[in-house]
Amino acid sequence: MEKPREGDVLTFIPANILVTVMHVPKYHDASDSNAVIIVQMLSGHTMPVPVSKLDKYLTEAPPKLNPAPAKPTKKSFFGRLKG
Repeated sequence: MEKPREGDVLTFIPANILVTVMHVPKYHDASDSNAVIIVQMLSGHTMPVPVSKLDKYLTEAPPKLNPAPAKPTKKSFFGRLKG
């Protein structure tokens, strides 16, 4: 992933939500564990993302749609045991 710019809208992979990049350090090495990018969720909360783990946490792809939950069966667990 290329270095994000302030104002970019990216997907935070672990939570599958959109975030906006608020701060990017001017100079950093890609493996620098002390450099962080600050992102803001739509709710207004901010969180740091380490530059060294950027590919693991952020992507330019849109959030994935969650599959529809399975429909509950009408038989209860005990009904299946009886027969």
